[in-house]
Amino acid sequence: IWTLNEDGTSVMAGANDTLNNSGIFNAAMNSSLTGWEAVNNDGTINLMTGATFGGVGAVITNEGAINVMGAPTLVGDLQNTADSTINMNTGNVSETLTVEGGVSGITTLAMNADLSASEDGASDLFEVSGLLDGDVTVNFAFTDLTLATQSDPVNFIEVGGFGGSYDLTVTGLPVSGGLQDVLLVSGADFEALQVLPGTSLGGVAGTLGSVQAIIGSVVNRPSSPFVSALAFEPEGGCSPGGWARGIYGWADADTSTEFGGSGISVPSSSNLRYRGLQGGFDLSCIDDGPGGIDYSVGVTLGVNDGSTFQPRFGFLPSGELDPNDPLEPIVGSFNQRFVGVYAVAERDNWVGDLQLRHERTSLTFNNTQLGLDDATIRTTGNTLSGSLTYFMDLENGLQVAPTAGFAITRTGSGSLTFVDGAGDPTATLTSDPHTSQVGFAGLSVARTQVAEDGQSATTTFITSTFYNDFARTRTTRFQADDDPNSTDLVTDNLGAFGEFSVGMSYVRLFTDGAGPARQLNATVRGDARFSNRLQSFGLTAQVRLNF
Repeated sequence: IWTLNEDGTSVMAGANDTLNNSGIFNAAMNSSLTGWEAVNNDGTINLMTGATFGGVGAVITNEGAINVMGAPTLVGDLQNTADSTINMNTGNVSETLTVEGGVSGITTLAMNADLSASEDGASDLFEVSGLLDGDVTVNFAFTDLTLATQSDPVNFIEVGGFGGSYDLTVTGLPVSGGLQDVLLVSGADFEALQVLPGTSLGGVAGTLGSVQAIIGSVVNRPSSPFVSALAFEPEGGCSPGGWARGIYGWADADTSTEFGGSGISVPSSSNLRYRGLQGGFDLSCIDDGPGGIDYSVGVTLGVNDGSTFQPRFGFLPSGELDPNDPLEPIVGSFNQRFVGVYAVAERDNWVGDLQLRHERTSLTFNNTQLGLDDATIRTTGNTLSGSLTYFMDLENGLQVAPTAGFAITRTGSGSLTFVDGAGDPTATLTSDPHTSQVGFAGLSVARTQVAEDGQSATTTFITSTFYNDFARTRTTRFQADDDPNSTDLVTDNLGAFGEFSVGMSYVRLFTDGAGPARQLNATVRGDARFSNRLQSFGLTAQVRLNF
């Protein structure tokens, strides 16, 4: 056993001073033993706070254990072997080992961390003034498993730089998949821990944003009210009418959610199945508007509902998804009810429409691991949409119709509450108000065949449409009940996507006076939508009667 006296100072003055330690070497508090050219340790070195040991330019080969208590300093280049350890695990988070030189080889660190206090997290620190290279393993022992959100990362390694063979492995972090996770944050000269909302919450936020976007852009596909040109002369120039539209389909959306300014982005895949029923009542008039335009004005109402499914996986400390760690999926449902007014105008070959709707939407999520037990978020919104189409008649019943339009939806805020096993609230995820700004342009090609009696016609058509959501990203805020800080989560929107549609429409005139109906219109259509973020297919069927 070697022991340096507390506060003692010694300098080895020789040119080739070497220390070989196979036993126990104690460097007491504030002691200093420097001037070594080489240190070989296959025993145990105990470094107390304030101790300085080694030598400028020395090679310190560690094949044993270095125990750190407080804040000592090693002077020289530290080379660790596979059987060596640097133990800073004292049960508290006050240890800092400073190496005034470089570190290489196979380095194993045992460290403590405590991230239970918001904005006051702490960790033992391994500080290297030179390069840190080779394989580094950090085995953490958390002194308190309670987690609180940290707006800034908590460093556990600080270096002058990382070598080309540097590779980090971390163990002992709390298991991922809950409301909060400890993730690694890496920089050019540091490694750090940061508590953020659980990576699974990125999936919840992503699903929430995706479902809201899908409802706005896919389920409620910017569609004009089902108003058709009158093929008969109504009494008094106007004809009342009504219509109904049914929809059914599925949509898969892939988005990513970033945790505030951490740079950590979590992917999520949302699967949605939907159905809906919409109807409207209006009055259509011929040559009765300004300049002799034909017009229709009416009201509409409807309901959409469906189910959602989000597969969920654990995450590696780096924040990357671990496909080998499947977790309980997040399942849910949604319901939307809306009412609105619309107007359609037609003159010559031009047709334009405007529609204003008020919507109430609820989304319900279930996942026992996260504390989602029929947790429901409710929002209200308003949508203004419109389109303008020009019909060009060609030979042999062909018709080409370019169209362009928009749909602007303002959705209010809502909150989703997480609970514990007793049903008491533990955290809240709040969606901020969002304005979706969808623009679209498309082209339809149709061919119409008129029956021999002139009382009916069938039209087949294909349509190609390009959509783009010009809005900013969607934001949500996560806050644990015992944490005064909240974290922003930023989710991509659907961006641009294409749509290809195939369908058939039918029109029939009733001129025999067998009932009040004078004209029937019906359409069926299939829509396929695709992009790098969205894959979807939907069916639409609609029917209209004019009287």
